[in-house]
This record gives sequence, structure tokens and C-alpha cells, in this order.
Amino acid sequence: MAALSPSSISPMTSRIRVAPSLQVSSAPSRPVGSRATSLENISSLSLQSHVPPTASAPGSEHEDEDLSHIFAIGDVADTGAIQAGHTAYWQAEVAARNILRLIDRVEGRATEELEVYKPGPPAIKVTLGLVCRSILISSRTDVFDRKQRSLRPATMSRSHKTA
Repeated sequence: MAALSPSSISPMTSRIRVAPSLQVSSAPSRPVGSRATSLENISSLSLQSHVPPTASAPGSEHEDEDLSHIFAIGDVADTGAIQAGHTAYWQAEVAARNILRLIDRVEGRATEELEVYKPGPPAIKVTLGLVCRSILISSRTDVFDRKQRSLRPATMSRSHKTA
């Protein structure tokens, strides 16, 4: 992505800048539900003058290119969410729905607005076997010990299913 669109890479996080719809963006944007920290505000300041890329600079020929058909999720995306598997999962759900909406737009079937990804509160899920899990959300811990499996059946492979 850095070769295609250098301005799409956040100098603060080295992650791909994304719009709230998770589309790649060359402009800095704060995701919905997140705020810049003092460190981010300070580090975004620069004493150097901004020099626009020249035509011979690598990647500059792509800078004005529309990247709205490219989505970034998970650890590579600068979404303001914690870097964890469950956040990537929910980002993928939003990105997939938005891709379908873009296809519908191109084919003239719909003009529905793109969905906005909203990061949930930071959480850690620890699976303790197939029937017990512990989830820490902020300062609250929930422990689940039920007869139900803690994994989603649709995402489990046959080798992990029991009779």
C-alpha cells in the first residue's frame, strides 16, 4: 500500500488510514467513537514545511487515484480499535456489507449509504476449552461456563466438532 499510495499510511501508527466505512483513505481521519490522545496530537505536529510529492517520487502517480474500492481491516487498518482478532472479525463483517453495497450501486440496484464501523470497548476473550470462556471488558470480567460451545458453530471445522 505504501508504494501505491504513500499518503494512505499514517506516519503516527504506520497503519493504513481508513474512512469510517473501512475504505482506504489518503486523508487523516479519526474513526467514529475514538479521540486523538495527547501523544497523537503532539506527534502530528511538525516543524518541517510540507513538500508535495514530485512527479518522479515513487507512488506519486497514484496519489490522486480513487482508492474507495479498497478496504483495510484488522491490524493493518488505523481504526482506533484495539489490535485483536475479534475486532478484525467485526471489521470484516462491516467491510463485506459495504463491498456488497458498492456492487449494488455500480449495478444500479441500490443507493444505500455505506455502514460505519464503530469500535466496541476494548476487550480480551480467553477461551478455556470448548465450554468455558472469560471476557474482560474495561474493568469488568465475565466468566461463562455453560453447556454451549464458546466457538461459533459456523466457523468450526468438522475436526473440532464432537458427537
